[in-house]
Amino acid sequence: ALPIIGYLPETPPVYSEMLVREYLTFVAELKGVESSKVKSAVDHAIEKTHLGSVEKRLIHNLSKGFKQRVGIAQALVSSPEVLILDEPTVGLDPKQVAEIRELIRELRGQHTIILSTHILPEVQATCERIIIINRGRIVAQDTLENLAKLKSGSRKVLLKVRRSSPELQSGLQTLPGVTAVLAQDSHLWSIDTSDSEDVIERIAKEVMARGAGLLEI
Repeated sequence: ALPIIGYLPETPPVYSEMLVREYLTFVAELKGVESSKVKSAVDHAIEKTHLGSVEKRLIHNLSKGFKQRVGIAQALVSSPEVLILDEPTVGLDPKQVAEIRELIRELRGQHTIILSTHILPEVQATCERIIIINRGRIVAQDTLENLAKLKSGSRKVLLKVRRSSPELQSGLQTLPGVTAVLAQDSHLWSIDTSDSEDVIERIAKEVMARGAGLLEI
């Protein structure tokens, strides 16, 4: 079976002494693409990443922007379901950054793309849903639009309960300091609140008073 994940590390894993097409053919074979389908897989990756003009050149002689494209192409060559890109535009000039961002946008809908970056403009320009991790823990996850709505002095509370109900949602919405309650699934709630420790306590008391089974907050 072909790997379902394609990965581009921050430094593209390319062999600079190989030709672009030669290298992508080598990667396709490494990833287990059937011999009869290797050429079409490489053609497809080259087409997607717009490498046709340099496919017969040594990777060593390419600009950093084109090397980045080769890195994305090697991640794509087995047509993975998930594409993980780690800092794909670091060190590129503004024109190259714009080109790589456009390339990522073109790949949307064909692959699930996970972009890892600490550059906030990169997130705003490229991403639809955002997960913020601090010291190994997820501290926020939402759409860019919803995260942008959160004002300074507010917080988002994730609440996990054993037994959910419409009554619990209405009860939470009436609590002082709660501005919005959204059920993410049958057991997980996302709550927008004012930045006050008191509101956390109120939420916990409401859950326990309704016997909903507080699992996590």
